[in-house]
Amino acid sequence: MKLVHKDFPIPNHQFSRQASVAALAAGEQNKYWEYHDKIMQNFSNLSQQAFLDFAKELGLDMDAFQKSLMDPKHEKHITKDTQDGINAGLTGTPTIFLNGRLVTNRSLEGMTAMIEQELQKKKKK
Repeated sequence: MKLVHKDFPIPNHQFSRQASVAALAAGEQNKYWEYHDKIMQNFSNLSQQAFLDFAKELGLDMDAFQKSLMDPKHEKHITKDTQDGINAGLTGTPTIFLNGRLVTNRSLEGMTAMIEQELQKKKKK
């Protein structure tokens, strides 16, 4: 199984895109998912200061983090991921695809059934 994560900032949240940039900057110090979790835990209280506070809490090199926040490669990455999502028909997050099929039932039972279907297809080939 391969997990692919794409950044797809929601347009109706003031700090959504900046949060994506900050997570990518944290990822350069191998703290993407920890930073992502901080964002999600504090989703309704995001701010420029919060992004810096999260980085400090995670023990990031602050000079490197702040420099990375300004790197245009993150904006390019997010723009590409967003366009990929639009092209795939995404309207919000989180959205999950399994072998190119949209997962509509994200319960354990629903996911298990889809995985079993995909495994059966592989056995028939």
